[in-house]
Amino acid sequence: MTDQFYLMTFDSTTHSMQTHKLAKQQFSVAMMPAPREITVSCGLALKFLTGEPETIESFFQSLSVPCRLYLMDCSSADGERPVELIMEKQGQGGDGT
Repeated sequence: MTDQFYLMTFDSTTHSMQTHKLAKQQFSVAMMPAPREITVSCGLALKFLTGEPETIESFFQSLSVPCRLYLMDCSSADGERPVELIMEKQGQGGDGT
């Protein structure tokens, strides 16, 4: 994951903060403004600074909030960083955890 990183986006600020609290127990993560290459409702994104792809994807699957997991390049081409949608999840209700 040296030239790419995982990024998670959310439909609400509440979901992003709840997920950040859970994620930081397992990973080194940072909240950041959602990159302009990705349009989301709440404008926040969770960047995974460490973690194996399988572990991050498993964590994503365990969530019950609406969210999306992307793989994004660190370097930009023509001012935009390539980004790939890896998974998308619809909410399942409840408290989001």
